[in-house]
Amino acid sequence: MIELTEQTPTDDFQLLQTALHHYRAMGFSIALDDLGAGYSSLRLWSELRPDYVKIDRHFIDGIHQDALKREFVGSILQIAKASRAKVIAEGIELPEELAVLTEMGVDLVQGYLLCRPQEHPPRDARTLMPKKDSTAVALNDEVSDLSALLNDQPAVTNDTPTATVLEAFRRQANLNSLAVLDEQGQPCGIVHRHSLSDALLKPFATDLFARKPISRLMSDDFLAVELSQSLQQVSRLITSRARQRIEEDFIITLNGGYLGLGRVIDVLKLITELKIQQARYANPLTLLPGNVPIQQCLTRLLQQERESVICYVDIDSFKPFNDIYGYGRGDEVLLCLAQCLNDRVDPSRDFVGHIGGDDFLLVLGPEDWRKRLNQLLDDFHSQCRRFYRSEHLEAGCFIAPNRQGIRQEFPLLSLSIGVVHLHPQACGQLDASQLAEMASQAKHHAKNVPGYSVHVIDSLAVPVVEEALISGHR
Repeated sequence: MIELTEQTPTDDFQLLQTALHHYRAMGFSIALDDLGAGYSSLRLWSELRPDYVKIDRHFIDGIHQDALKREFVGSILQIAKASRAKVIAEGIELPEELAVLTEMGVDLVQGYLLCRPQEHPPRDARTLMPKKDSTAVALNDEVSDLSALLNDQPAVTNDTPTATVLEAFRRQANLNSLAVLDEQGQPCGIVHRHSLSDALLKPFATDLFARKPISRLMSDDFLAVELSQSLQQVSRLITSRARQRIEEDFIITLNGGYLGLGRVIDVLKLITELKIQQARYANPLTLLPGNVPIQQCLTRLLQQERESVICYVDIDSFKPFNDIYGYGRGDEVLLCLAQCLNDRVDPSRDFVGHIGGDDFLLVLGPEDWRKRLNQLLDDFHSQCRRFYRSEHLEAGCFIAPNRQGIRQEFPLLSLSIGVVHLHPQACGQLDASQLAEMASQAKHHAKNVPGYSVHVIDSLAVPVVEEALISGHR
């Protein structure tokens, strides 16, 4: 393989194309390195049509926490499918980065997380992959696995005669596809009714292929998903496949072995039902999940016995702000906070919901949650500046009637966050209502501290509390 890098600008594309054509004729593959870091990556891609494209590590670093980077990589994957190039993500150092890239459908990965350069690297790539966390089910996903989509359809082996497969389709009018297995029982292809019919409609094709093994006519471009994957993950994989047709089934596996088939139409139906269900209970302003999905999320959290951090987020001085600036501007503040919260969650593991008014709920993993809350406070603090009049911004406060109707000085908007650190050992002793009450209590304690504040309750402690004012916000 020849790797092209962009240390200097490429001026003569025709000369480069001629050289690459020469090497391709000799059997070399072409790879474009560090896409997005050089002078003319997209033009090089368009002109040279490489077999492999390496995404610059800038777009991989922290992709699980950066929605814009995910959009960039998603666009690269779409272009790659159209140009029949394989995408390599380089510089992977965190399991969360690998999880996001795997879900997005990146073909190949490399990075220190998997293995460092060495003279005799491991030959079995599967041993390099981090073990998957079986509890890592999306908290806003109503369908935890693909059992509802599974059709227990027998498969055929790759040496099955084509005539036998054709007869199976004739006997079952509603059979769209058949999985093809290799000698070890692993999926190696799939046969779709429409593609088999098209192939056999050609002159003499039936006589030519009837006794030949189905491996001659099967498609090796198939989608195989694990039973444990979520409905949302499968939906994204299907929509990322440029040539996926609605009548083409996909293969469902268990630990890599064939289990059955799934239908694309069933995925679409189930996704639609879930979207309708979510919309029914969504907050009409922010469109975030409302109280019913929040309760379901907390219930799943306890069922999975997953260590998590539940954050009850409240805006200080919001009522007097509304009284002075009006509900229209108040709605803008709520939408701003909703966006700040969404920017701090990993959709595959975390959850954000809107309880009502200026109250929100955030569920995070136990890793670096303090850093993420600090980033949330920084985001909201800087974003809110645009909502104030200049005199209030300069004074650092505004005057409005309090709940008793007496005019009072109020500080500018800030966040109070009540946190419950949930441990697996405590999950069996709590229900969703008790967990929500603990978060509410933590929030009330946080509101007693002026300005940006966080109050933490440990689920294993009997009321052991930790109160902290986040530094840098006064």
